[in-house]
Amino acid sequence: METISVNKKLLIGRFQFYNVFFHYYTNRLWDKNIWSSAISILFEQLNDTGNEQVLEGINLLQYLTEEDIAEAKFDYSRLFIGPEMLLAPPYESVYIRKERVLMQKETLIIRNFYESAGLTVSKLGKEPDDYIGFELEFICYLLHKLINEEEENVRWLELYVNFLEHHFLKWVQLHCIDVIKHSESKICLGMALILKAFFEQEKEFIKTL
Repeated sequence: METISVNKKLLIGRFQFYNVFFHYYTNRLWDKNIWSSAISILFEQLNDTGNEQVLEGINLLQYLTEEDIAEAKFDYSRLFIGPEMLLAPPYESVYIRKERVLMQKETLIIRNFYESAGLTVSKLGKEPDDYIGFELEFICYLLHKLINEEEENVRWLELYVNFLEHHFLKWVQLHCIDVIKHSESKICLGMALILKAFFEQEKEFIKTL
């Protein structure tokens, strides 16, 4: 079976990075101790990049207080959940379609991507398939497969690169720009700065694969 050589250390680092953002966007990082662990991972992966946005984001996330976390919870809901109009909708189709509406053909295309890897969304019909939390979880799944199933790494690498190039990288930076524009908390702003800067690097990384 055909295989390729991929730097496993780089893949593990990316898995850890995406996993932090998966937990962030699925509302699982609000404990102060968990935040400390997440920030340590981000710092380890990104501190030596020299990117000004990354450094600004890391600085915002250091030394968080309980008040900072409480402010971020409110800001998070305001940006991503509602009940008012979402200021930074966490859905691909909103940024791909001029109409900025949900549940368009992009949603079904994403569903087909998941199914090609043998996956389906557990909350099918309750949350669109192109929700950023699902897309991040899918990326983590592909990286996990790449790291642990070397005999099929060509398949998983192709899915990983195609998904980033044709979907995630096409919209997530626009989403981050909305967060940066509308955020009113250190945490939401810091995470958006880091994610946006990371994907500028990720575009270059996947060209080497």
